[in-house]
This record gives sequence, C-alpha cells and structure tokens, in this order.
Amino acid sequence: MQRALAAIDGAERDVAAAGPIEITSEYARDIAAVEALPQNQDGADKSHIWAIWAACRLHFMKAQPT
Repeated sequence: MQRALAAIDGAERDVAAAGPIEITSEYARDIAAVEALPQNQDGADKSHIWAIWAACRLHFMKAQPT
C-alpha cells in the first residue's frame, strides 16, 4: 500500500518537474472543445474532484498485500 501511495506521489512530482509540453494544433482544438463544455465554465462546481482524489488515495492506503 505504501508503494502505491509513493508511486502516486512520484508521478505527481514527475509531471510537475517535466516542464512545459508542446501542444499540437489538433490537441489545442480538443482542449478548446473540452473547455467549452457546460461543466467546465467559470463557476461550475468542481468540489467533487477532491473527494474522488481522497477516495483513490484511501483505497490504496487500505489495500492489503496478498
């Protein structure tokens, strides 16, 4: 379980340290399409994301080796 949590933490650090990425014009269009969705507008409630993240971490904290 600690290895899984350490892997998540490591992945977060790796992404943060990777620096900027190159975005193709096709990917930029995809981003714009997702940003235009109603659930992604300013003021949309995204508080549920943190509960999902916490549940994911709790899942790995409770895991028992087999």
